[in-house]
Amino acid sequence: MLLFIAAAREKDVRNAFLGGRAGLERAARARAGCVTRASTHRRDLAPPARRDAFNAYVDAHQAEYVRRLAEFVAIPSVSADPARRPDVVRAVHHAKAAIEALGGTTALHDVGVQPDGLALPPILTASLGADPAKKTVLVYGHLDVQPAAKADGWATEPFVLTEKDGKLFGRGSTDDKGPVLAWLAAAEAFAAVGRPLPVNLRFCLEAMEESGSEGLEEFLASKPEVARGVDYTCISDNYWLSPTTRECAARQAPPLFPASGARPPSLSRRAR
Repeated sequence: MLLFIAAAREKDVRNAFLGGRAGLERAARARAGCVTRASTHRRDLAPPARRDAFNAYVDAHQAEYVRRLAEFVAIPSVSADPARRPDVVRAVHHAKAAIEALGGTTALHDVGVQPDGLALPPILTASLGADPAKKTVLVYGHLDVQPAAKADGWATEPFVLTEKDGKLFGRGSTDDKGPVLAWLAAAEAFAAVGRPLPVNLRFCLEAMEESGSEGLEEFLASKPEVARGVDYTCISDNYWLSPTTRECAARQAPPLFPASGARPPSLSRRAR
């Protein structure tokens, strides 16, 4: 997987987290020399035979990845709709179960209620690996989606993943359920071919991003342990490298999934 990773010392991650997701992004851009520009450079120390086994596993499981994405898209986790709050919580538990199936450790965190008294969905933290000899990457993602209906102009049912002309259409397929699943699929593939993860993975997954990330900033400020020992952070939310231009592309699915989106990816020249 191609990643946009901002390197940071623990205290920088902690300070950034006090500003929530926006703080993470500001900190990444502020520290000269600490943001890796979007590129196709990879550092893979595995011998060719092991890389080939990994790639073969991924290729052989494309249909399974799509099935999992369809299952996740089918959860209408619209954070802005109070009637959908049970579905938002269900999406959090869905991600929790997926991480635990890989042997990861997870925790759900109650973050209180909205001003109208509606309970906020829990924030999910998780980890895969705790090798002190390895770097630790903290991945931010979100499990909620924007409202969607055919009446809004969708040509297909938004919560039914539909393939048309080699593309997958479904609310959340790229923002942000697809990227979250891609991390898990990559970890699964490493284990399946007998390769250890090259880094320790931690996750901070919220379910109110599409509604202003309500509760996230306060949670991060109260839980310094989320950032403790973190070497890198990755804002894994919607942006991916274009395979043809090496630019930063929006609405393009990660490499483990076929391209998705209602129209071809729009390119952004902002370096990530």
